[in-house]
Amino acid sequence: MVKILDKKVAEVKARELYNLLFDTTRAIWNMNFETDLEEILDVLSIEKVEGELSGEMKKAFEALGRDDVSGFLMKENETYTIFVNMNEPIYRQRFTIAHEIGHFILKHLEGEEISISFRDEHSKTGSDPKEVAANSFASELLMPREIVEHLFMMSGSVSSVAKEMGVSAMSAEFRLRKLGLIS
Repeated sequence: MVKILDKKVAEVKARELYNLLFDTTRAIWNMNFETDLEEILDVLSIEKVEGELSGEMKKAFEALGRDDVSGFLMKENETYTIFVNMNEPIYRQRFTIAHEIGHFILKHLEGEEISISFRDEHSKTGSDPKEVAANSFASELLMPREIVEHLFMMSGSVSSVAKEMGVSAMSAEFRLRKLGLIS
């Protein structure tokens, strides 16, 4: 049975991963606010494949009732691959990658030889604890508290925070609300 981790644990794990690889103070000093997802994927030995859902893959997902897939994490034996739908906006691709890294770190595919975890429109509904945890992980990984606070203090603008961190305005607004910086 897969152990379901709550949002708080997911956020702690995202902070730990970020702090292991990056220096928040240096990021602020160098004005380098986007989390380097490529470096994270490299350290975790996760392959990233960018493509579009077409042909047999599209038919297979449609047969599963999933025609709006932004991406997925696939585990085959001990090899992990993240597929990202390249037809999505770049900020959506970044959130999808961080979300799938969350599934990996939270061990949501553990115990399976072949398994797939999808990020699609159902991921936003809040009905699946794994998806909620992966979303919380992604939000924390892409928008570390200290950097969000610094950017918002400097600009006072949700759109500026979103642009500098490579996330959607909706994600930035949600994070700012969660941190109590806006109401």
